[in-house]
Amino acid sequence: MCKRWKLVAAIVVLVPVGAAAGEPAAAGRSLYQQTCIACHGPDGRGVLPGMASLRAADGPLSQTDEVLLRSILDGKQSANSPLTMPPRGGNPSLTEADARALVAFLRAEFGRP
Repeated sequence: MCKRWKLVAAIVVLVPVGAAAGEPAAAGRSLYQQTCIACHGPDGRGVLPGMASLRAADGPLSQTDEVLLRSILDGKQSANSPLTMPPRGGNPSLTEADARALVAFLRAEFGRP
């Protein structure tokens, strides 16, 4: 019984439950603050007229993760907006892994997972 407890304790210490799940969202938060916040704002509602709210039920977060990923990487022209989101949010060094972290953050912060 004592050996079993030590094994469980070692597993808990080596693999903390939920640690990996929070990492992409944390990285995404930093990327959002560096790349996206100027247009989408700290609350995700958009700071410019015509900017889609990330909090709207029918907004960008109503799309699948793959659609969001493509929008971030390729840019997007929204139907009812005179503004175009530039590819990679205007940050040419943004990688696909960065974009995936942004999607994780957006879901955790503003939308449905």
